[in-house]
Amino acid sequence: MEIYYNIALPINNEKLFTYELENHINSSKYIRCRAVVPFGKRTLTGVIIEETTKPKDMATKKIIEILDDEPIISDELLNLSRWFSEYYITPLGDILKLFFPPSMSPRSTMEITILKGTNQDELKEMKRKAPKRAKILEFLSERNKEFSAKYLERTLKIKNISPQVIALAKEGYIQINTKISQPIKEKYIKGVIIPDTIFCNEEKL
Repeated sequence: MEIYYNIALPINNEKLFTYELENHINSSKYIRCRAVVPFGKRTLTGVIIEETTKPKDMATKKIIEILDDEPIISDELLNLSRWFSEYYITPLGDILKLFFPPSMSPRSTMEITILKGTNQDELKEMKRKAPKRAKILEFLSERNKEFSAKYLERTLKIKNISPQVIALAKEGYIQINTKISQPIKEKYIKGVIIPDTIFCNEEKL
């Protein structure tokens, strides 16, 4: 069973974006939880705001991962965020982002794996029409292992490699996997407990 959610993303756009979640029955469970979603060439972390119906005449992308088992913000905080968003004419996703430290937004990497190579004639033709794609494919064919897009970009000296690997994936040459890591570290803050007998006595304070 597919469920559709409207998600607030931390981008300069006031609208909510609809995404699909497969094989889930308890649809209300994830309201006010964080979700990792594809957005263009990027992977973003947003907050699920509400359940919705399947959009008409519009394809929806699937949620990559839901990060929380229960809501991490209250109804009151969400309502306050909506008010701030409307009053200050600021996207709701940007407002909600203020409540989460950077460590609560997971990092994602684009991993590339070769599916099929080319013969010499095909590679020669690709070098003529799309030299950057040919360079990527030749590199992957020679090594036959998984590489991150960042590594390929740095090693092959190809700026903004995403359009090239997406084109190769559409042609069936490679497979793109988005891997999510969430390096959340516990943080400790030193504090002092002041007894009521001292706290209520101005002379002792």
